[in-house]
Amino acid sequence: GLALGNTLGYSVEKGQLLHNTTTLGYSYEFCENVSLNPYVAYVWELDGLEEHGQGVAGSEQNRFFGGVSLAVSF
Repeated sequence: GLALGNTLGYSVEKGQLLHNTTTLGYSYEFCENVSLNPYVAYVWELDGLEEHGQGVAGSEQNRFFGGVSLAVSF
């Protein structure tokens, strides 16, 4: 089924929010122990990364990406 997730990055040392990542995926089961999981995600880099120069290529940039994972359980 569909899965929606969100991750918020926070730096305890600096007391700042670093990034927010929202992910939408779908899990397709081939059989009882094998599933294929395509997903798309969007990352917002927040002020904590911009102030400390830790952003992508040294600046604040948002990114859209996707992928596929294969899960096998036994």
